[in-house]
Amino acid sequence: MKGSTRQIDNEAIWAEVAEKFLNECKAAVDRVKRDPKFDRTDSNYHLLSMLDRYTLETQNYWSRLSGLLSDVQKVEVMIRRFPDSKYLLKNGVDQIDYIKYHMEVLYHKLSSILDVMRLMVGSRLST
Repeated sequence: MKGSTRQIDNEAIWAEVAEKFLNECKAAVDRVKRDPKFDRTDSNYHLLSMLDRYTLETQNYWSRLSGLLSDVQKVEVMIRRFPDSKYLLKNGVDQIDYIKYHMEVLYHKLSSILDVMRLMVGSRLST
C-alpha cells in the first residue's frame, strides 16, 4: 500500500525478544544440568558451550542495564516531587539539596550504564 504507515509496537517487540532470550538462557542451563559431568556442588561453567557462555553473559549485561535504566526512571520521579518538606527541612535538606542529591544519583547511574556497556563491548571483542 502506497502512503500507508504501519504502527510498530516497541513494547510488544521487546517483550517477545526478552521472552525468547530468557527461554534460550533456561535452555543453556538445562543443557548443563543434563551433562553427565554436572556437579551441583561446584562451578559448571566449563560445561557450557561457547554459545551458551555468550548467551548467559549477555543476559547478565542485559539484566544489569535493565536495572540501571529502571533506576534512572526512578530518579526522574524523585526529582519531580519534593516529598514531606517539613521532615527534610527539619533535617537540613532543602529542595536544592534534594534535587542536587538526585542529580548526582542520576549522573552515577548514567556513568554505570556506560561502564556496563564498555564491559559488554570489551568482552565481546575478546571472545
